[in-house]
Amino acid sequence: MDYQTFIQKIRELTAEALGSAYRVELSAVPKNNGVMMDAIMIFREEENIAPTIYLRPNGLRQATPVSGRSADHVWYIVSDPT
Repeated sequence: MDYQTFIQKIRELTAEALGSAYRVELSAVPKNNGVMMDAIMIFREEENIAPTIYLRPNGLRQATPVSGRSADHVWYIVSDPT
């Protein structure tokens, strides 16, 4: 799975898990030194603020996002509250 497919799948899984009361968006966020970092932002209906979850540490665009794991497996690990 390529990186763009991976982050889109993570966005879809997040939106599905949260339901229709939330809007989940992918965004490229400019950081220091001109680095762009991919992030998911989760908006609650009627609100203009949102947590930003960065999908790759330090904005490293060449890193393997899942090391051979599926997006569903990664989502399961991230969303498990235990």
